[in-house]
Amino acid sequence: MKRRRFTPPKYVKKIFDRFVLKPYAQTKRRVQNFLKRRPHRSFRPTDRRDMPKFAPLPSNIFFTAEVFGLMRRNKRAFASFTALYVVLYTLLAGISSQDGYKTLSDSIKDFGPSVVGGEVDKATQTLTLFGAAVMGALNDPLTESQQVYIGFLGIFSWLTIVWYLRHKLAGAHVKIRDALYSGGAPFLSTAILGLVLLVQSVPGALAVIVYMAVVAGGTVTGGIESMMFAIATGLLVLLSLYWMTSTLLAMVIVTIPGTYPMRALSLAGDVVIGRRVTVLIRLLWVFFILLLVWACILVPTILIADALPWDWLPVVPVVLQILTGWSFLFFATYTYLLYRRMIDDPAKS
Repeated sequence: MKRRRFTPPKYVKKIFDRFVLKPYAQTKRRVQNFLKRRPHRSFRPTDRRDMPKFAPLPSNIFFTAEVFGLMRRNKRAFASFTALYVVLYTLLAGISSQDGYKTLSDSIKDFGPSVVGGEVDKATQTLTLFGAAVMGALNDPLTESQQVYIGFLGIFSWLTIVWYLRHKLAGAHVKIRDALYSGGAPFLSTAILGLVLLVQSVPGALAVIVYMAVVAGGTVTGGIESMMFAIATGLLVLLSLYWMTSTLLAMVIVTIPGTYPMRALSLAGDVVIGRRVTVLIRLLWVFFILLLVWACILVPTILIADALPWDWLPVVPVVLQILTGWSFLFFATYTYLLYRRMIDDPAKS
């Protein structure tokens, strides 16, 4: 007797097609499109014929001069944005404590001569105060609510300056009021990308924390062991920065009306393909430029504040607050212009 072949009911086949075959086909199609769109793979050698070809970006010095020139031509707008950022930051988080700065300065003056001695006492004290200011040692610890407020302020400031630059470079006549009222529309999308940026920074941050704990605890004593830990920490920090390059550009792309955060992240990945290391070097360069600007302004300020007879006058904390706001706007401008350069330059034939 011939056995009948088992045939599943129609509703079982429909469920299987709906929840298994269709998602599998969609996923396979997306993976194929992704591989076709991005032939270059990170951390893998790529044939020269498969390497994407782009027009070269301007040199670091020329491009930095272009950013400074743009800010100089629109100095009234950027001065207003900086003043607004400083005022809001001061209202939300306060200003650096003058008493804390004075205590640190007096401590360095007391212990500096016994440690260093000679004619370099003043230079060493000034550089120590400068390093403390750059590392944030002069700022009071922020509460959890203040950290949230500062995060919201950073996102809103980013959206405002990007909106202003997009319309200004397009030749439109815009006002600061227009940027404040209209720039914050994609706030939620930018906040989601900010969370992605935070997750990508976890490996580097954890590596730095572990390295500092190991060094402070005396676990690592040998020179070779310390060097190996330092190299591993540096590699993890570079890995986080490597991932964060496309997310920073995605925070610019997401400001385009109708762009969703994950779509912006995908488009940013297409923009930096084959140029991620170049973008990483550019971002490291802008931090170097900001460090030079801080040194050129903050070091003379520390020397002037030390020579003033009024100890209560918060000269250094105020200048530090202004530098923080200006640096944030400079970084946002640099990132936006870098994105425009990358998408506007035609590819080589």
